[in-house]
Amino acid sequence: GSTESPFPRVVGFLGVGTINAAVITGLCSGPSSPERLVLSPRGAARVAALKASFPGRVEVAASNQEVLDKSEWVVVAVLPSQAPDVLGDLVFRPSHFVVSLMAGVSNRDLGKLMAPVPSANIVRAVPLPPVKDREGVTLVHPRHPRVMAMFDLLGIAVGVDEEGKMAKMQTVTAMMGAYYAMLRTFHEWLVGEGVGPADASTYVGALLYCIAADGKRAGSKGFQALIEEQTPGGFNEQGIRELNEAGVWSEFKATLTSLNARWEGRAKGSEMRPSGMNVSNVVECQTATARAMGVARAAAARSASEAGLSTGLADQRALALSFALGATAAAAAAAAAWLLVLRRK
Repeated sequence: GSTESPFPRVVGFLGVGTINAAVITGLCSGPSSPERLVLSPRGAARVAALKASFPGRVEVAASNQEVLDKSEWVVVAVLPSQAPDVLGDLVFRPSHFVVSLMAGVSNRDLGKLMAPVPSANIVRAVPLPPVKDREGVTLVHPRHPRVMAMFDLLGIAVGVDEEGKMAKMQTVTAMMGAYYAMLRTFHEWLVGEGVGPADASTYVGALLYCIAADGKRAGSKGFQALIEEQTPGGFNEQGIRELNEAGVWSEFKATLTSLNARWEGRAKGSEMRPSGMNVSNVVECQTATARAMGVARAAAARSASEAGLSTGLADQRALALSFALGATAAAAAAAAAWLLVLRRK
């Protein structure tokens, strides 16, 4: 491999679905990448598009075996249910280094499927689609320096020492849909209050993006400081308090517990959710959020009136929505607290 990058000269990719395509795009459009990327042929349209986007860098193999034969590293992202059939017929070399992106397939099982590749040459990684723009976060187990360096080029790599902890952390990624539902709730509320759908969408997306940047910069320090920054008695503090009183943060933790049980195979659905909790936490969050935003808007209008200021409806709505800064930090803190509780068990 080159001394200027973590990669060997040639990296192969088995399975070119959404995630591997994102990894390939991020690598090829970044400042450092392998000299050549060899792709498996399945998914012809996506593979052809990648080859056209990165001519001279991306090569399409005639078969999965050809990918292995031409590559030093192999990034595997086939469906876990298809792994025995896809990998069982392939001939691996002991010198192969494998990065598996297959969800839920343990290192031990990978070793059986990829013999004679030694266990020291098998690393699991869990990238998310934003690696395409080199803004993703990727879990890596075990902490392999070169794999960590590769995914640091695509955003941030977080090393995990134990598979059990990795499963807990992967559970939090399943709340991505709930986050999008929160964006939709903000958008629907603004539109219902008369704001144009396009303006509402642009504002909500950009606002939450800015807020998320604060969370990223917090790094290993946690999120309590972000919550404590909110002015006592202010709108952001009110948003946190009202959602807390509605039980939303507890609902987040209960759903994380339920999702983790399903992820680890202890449940098929929501049956392991802590008793007394409402399964529809996203709906609960939406309802409480809408209620809190309504109160925040009324308070904004009242404060402006008392100060002798004239504010339009748009200003009141934007001020009400700004409480999301504090509420989002509280949601992140709830997820972090859930992980800390599980770590201590």
